[in-house]
Amino acid sequence: MKWQIKIIDHTADEAIEIFADSTEGLFTAAAYGMKDVLVEPFELEDKAVKKLFLNESTKEELLVKFLDEINFLFQTEKWLFNKVSTIKINADSGGWTITSELEGEIYNARKHVLKHEIKAVTFHQMEIKETSGGFITRIVFDI
Repeated sequence: MKWQIKIIDHTADEAIEIFADSTEGLFTAAAYGMKDVLVEPFELEDKAVKKLFLNESTKEELLVKFLDEINFLFQTEKWLFNKVSTIKINADSGGWTITSELEGEIYNARKHVLKHEIKAVTFHQMEIKETSGGFITRIVFDI
């Protein structure tokens, strides 16, 4: 998987633009981009694994739900995402599904430097476009 994340200026929010060669790469890069908005890079010490299985009718809704779930884990359990171990995205007659395994650890203020608290992942300017080189999207975070 290849991807590129670009943090872009956005009034009163934080936004990222992502280019990837596959749908899985796009979702993986989105998770890492959200982590870059949330916290300074860190080495994983006390690894805890979270498994996610989600479904939605569109890829855009699935991407927002995926990132919302990662943010929900941070907000409710103080579990901080650090790595995508596995990710699989499928389309079927009912829409789109994602199965993923994420690595992270419990937030520790002495170790982790929080940059922004993300209130929500928004649908503002959200559209996953397929290009000749792969996929592109923009994600705006309400901070």
